[in-house]
Order: sequence, then structure tokens, then C-alpha cells
Amino acid sequence: VLDSLSDCIRKGVKAGLVISAGFAELGDEGRTSQEEMVRRAKAGGMVLIGPNGQGIASPRTKLFPWMPTFMPDPGSIGIATQSGSVATVLAQRLAEFGFGCSKVISAGNCSDIGWPDYLEYFRHDQDTKVILLHIEGLEDGQAFFHAAKRAALVKPVVVIKAGRTQGGMSAAATHTGVLAGSDRIFSAACRQ
Repeated sequence: VLDSLSDCIRKGVKAGLVISAGFAELGDEGRTSQEEMVRRAKAGGMVLIGPNGQGIASPRTKLFPWMPTFMPDPGSIGIATQSGSVATVLAQRLAEFGFGCSKVISAGNCSDIGWPDYLEYFRHDQDTKVILLHIEGLEDGQAFFHAAKRAALVKPVVVIKAGRTQGGMSAAATHTGVLAGSDRIFSAACRQ
């Protein structure tokens, strides 16, 4: 991945999507590789989605650089989730009820672009009327809540928070390498 990233930077690529796993979710060595990946990308003027996600989907433009075979219909619900399979399940369940998606983002480890970025994107995206997030953990809770507050003034923001129990927090840490944090604090902040 690091060699491919360097090749992309040399060719002037400005945005990357890293689906590969094996980074922060595996511990210190993986976290070091992930940090190096982000350092190289930033130095080369590139932004990254991922790693450790399933990709992205933009149904209206028929752009589906992602692993699932399910292609959601265009619609008005923007989804961002750390879990690729949850992104697919949410899009599929919405389709069962007749709803399509504006964009679907499997953010994975959120190594570079994070929750505040996704909220800002969806806030300004004309195709998105409702923002649906599935969050395992946050790196910067304060930045997330400021972005969520701005977005919620314009569009409904629905947040599904994983890692509510001790077992769930451990699963989140091994899945995307993030700390789930206190559910009580997260819920109280969402109520505000």
C-alpha cells in the first residue's frame, strides 16, 4: 500500500481510497504503517479514505469503487460508517423500504478524513437530505460534535453508535483500531 501510495503521489493523484486492512486495527506496528501512509499522503497533497473499509458508492453518478456487489439506487440518504459490512447492510435495508442513497462511505479506520469531514461534506451535498452515521469510535469528539451541530441545523443527522458495552468497545478496537469511548458521555453529548 505504501509503495502504491507513493506511485499515486508521483503521478499527481489527489485523493485515495485504501480498502486494504492490516493497519491500526492490528496494533502498534499497523498504527505506525497507517501514520506513515497519512504522512506521505499529506506531504504529497493527497487525502485518504480508509484504510480498512469497503470503499465508496455514488449511485447517481454510477460510481461504485467498493467491494460489495450490491449497488444501491440513487436517493437522498447519505451513509458513512466505519464498518464496510454495516454500510452494505444499511444500504440494503433502506432499499427494502424504498429508499436510495446519495452517497455511501465505508470510512474504515478514518486515518486521514474523519467524521467532521464527512459531516461537512454531507451538509453541503445537494443530493443528501438525511445523514446516517454508524460510528465505532471518535478521535476528536469535540470536532465531531461541532460538525454534527452545524449539520443538524440543515439536515437530520441519525447516529448509530457501536461499542456500547465492554465487549462492543473491545470489538471496535480490534475492528478499526479506535477506542469506542464512554457510551454515557456520547449519548449525553448527542442529546445536547
